[in-house]
Parts: sequence; structure tokens; C-alpha cells
Amino acid sequence: MVGMGLGTVGVGLISFTMLDQSTPYLVLAVQMALFALGMALTMSPLTASIMSSVPKERAGAGSAMNDTSRELGGALGVAVLGSLVASRFDSKIGSALGGLSGAQRGEAESSLAGAIHVAQDLPGTAGSALVRQAQDAFLSGFHLAAALAALVAGGAALVAWKLLPQRRDAVAQPVGDVELAFDEAVASTT
Repeated sequence: MVGMGLGTVGVGLISFTMLDQSTPYLVLAVQMALFALGMALTMSPLTASIMSSVPKERAGAGSAMNDTSRELGGALGVAVLGSLVASRFDSKIGSALGGLSGAQRGEAESSLAGAIHVAQDLPGTAGSALVRQAQDAFLSGFHLAAALAALVAGGAALVAWKLLPQRRDAVAQPVGDVELAFDEAVASTT
């Protein structure tokens, strides 16, 4: 299930590389739903796997490690992928900033929103040209980040497929005489 979920995440991410300025919101919503479906298929089995591998008296530590790894992975993913988007944006927007003052140039280089704000004050078609270039620059970075994230998700799917146990009974083996926290939690809710 984890491998299938991560594979679905990868497909959702790679579909983001097909976005352009004219993509309808409905298409983006379907892509995001595909990505979310993959995450939903992944999270519960991974949590169950982690919690079923620790003894009852260490359930708090297992839960803490589970939460910490998710938070750290999310924060690092946003930081690394966001840096890729920003770096690509900065390198692609430069050619469109030739006639701008220093303050305008700095604001336009800072972000897509900054470039759009500067474009509103430009005369004639210069503003629309800057907006178009900024959108292209942002999408270029977004496509790069989505492709890299899809590659990581695909690799993780292969690792999960090969290394994680395929059956619940292969994961939930008692450790000595200690009942597993997961099994007890399941039994108490049924």
C-alpha cells in the first residue's frame, strides 16, 4: 500500500509539470486530488508500521519519531523545493528586467507577486510583457521542483515496495512477551 501510495504521489507531482498559464482550475484540482490520494494511501500504513514495531512501553517514543520525521521531511522538502523554484525564477526573470530602476528590479526579482506589482506601474505593453516573463519564470521553477519531487517519490515508492513487509502479520510481530501498542489500540476500539 505504501509503495502504491508513493507511486500515486509521484504521478500527481509529475502531472504538475504539465501546468501552464492557461490551465483551468479544474485540471489543477484533479492533479491535487491525485497527489492527496497518494498521501492518504501512504500515511496510515506507515504510521501503523511504525507503531506496530515498538513495544507498548515505547509507544510515546514511536509516535514522537513518527511525527518528527513527517515534520522534518515536510520542512526540508518545502525549503529545498522552494529554493529551487526561487533560484530558477531568479535566473529566468533577469532578461525581462533591463529597463527597470534599482528598486523596481529588486522587487520584480523577489517573487512572482513582486514582478506583477512592478508591472502594474509600467507603461504600454512593458507591464504585460513583464507579467508574462515572470509567469514563465515561476512555472519553469515550479516544473523543475515538481519533477525532482516526483523523482524522489518514485524512488521512495521502489524502496517501500522492496523493503517494507507486504503483509500486516509480517509487521506486527510481538516483541517478547510485550503486546504491541498498535494491536492493543485496535483491540480497544473494536
